[in-house]
Amino acid sequence: MADLRAMATELGFTDVATWIASGNLLFRSALPEAEVKRLLEARLADYAGKAVPVFVRSGAEMAAIVAADPFP
Repeated sequence: MADLRAMATELGFTDVATWIASGNLLFRSALPEAEVKRLLEARLADYAGKAVPVFVRSGAEMAAIVAADPFP
């Protein structure tokens, strides 16, 4: 997870944090979602030596998921 945080920081993201050992990455960026996805996928592919799919969720999307309380 330290490598993932370092990669995100190198890409210019701020307030970078990871969530346990899940591969979830929390950060802030002013870039459009598509650009964030492209940058992360490219950097992870360089690191892993193969394609690594990335899902990007905005803060508003995450708040909606929490509000829906899928696991009461």
